[in-house]
Amino acid sequence: MSAEDRDVVTDELAYYKRLRPIQAESSQRQSELYARLLPDIQQQLKILRGNLAVVHDKLDSLIVRAPAAGKVTSIDLKVGETPATGHRLAEITPQTGMKLVADIDEFYLSRVRGGQTATVNVEGKPVSVTVRRVSPQVHNGQFRVDLDFNTASPPTLVEGAAKQGQLQLGGDTPALLLPAGPFLERTGGDWVFVVSPSGRSAERRRIKVGRRTSEQLEIEGGLAAGERVITSDYTGFDRVDRIVLTR
Repeated sequence: MSAEDRDVVTDELAYYKRLRPIQAESSQRQSELYARLLPDIQQQLKILRGNLAVVHDKLDSLIVRAPAAGKVTSIDLKVGETPATGHRLAEITPQTGMKLVADIDEFYLSRVRGGQTATVNVEGKPVSVTVRRVSPQVHNGQFRVDLDFNTASPPTLVEGAAKQGQLQLGGDTPALLLPAGPFLERTGGDWVFVVSPSGRSAERRRIKVGRRTSEQLEIEGGLAAGERVITSDYTGFDRVDRIVLTR
């Protein structure tokens, strides 16, 4: 090592020897300051964590969660709307499969029961289903039943699709049916004009009506199969027993 290099190293060593106590004192002061501030820092951290938890709770309360997992099939929301608590926001179809809803003429209300089987035509193939629930309320001459697939619902079936099916009713019995018509407003189903075999006249006859719908009546007595009945308006014929028919 040259004399010049030795002088440089000697100067650096002397410099760091003078700097060492200064750095040691500074480090001591920093340690003391940290020890004094640590409780305040921990308290501030605790407060910040508490505030963050409150924010998370408020954010969580703004999230609407469905009661069950599934696919959203309809949404009833408007921009800027503030829905009230309990207001219906959407409709969800669970991923457990689909169900069928059928509207049946009220004439069959007394003969449809839970557990009855039916078949539905899906893509040209019959699929077995079972009646799960019968709603006895009648609307527009029909009542509604819910049906479940006996196996996994067909993958090609989509929400809102309409399918044709057949429901097996227990205890099928033959019945004599008469189409409903304007005559019911005058007779209430107590009597009708029955056309004679010749077709030249019609006689007033009392009948007994059983079950009825908006489209047809079940005749329990007073008529025989094949007899013809006038079902048009009977206005003006309330006190008439026999009508002569002309062409």
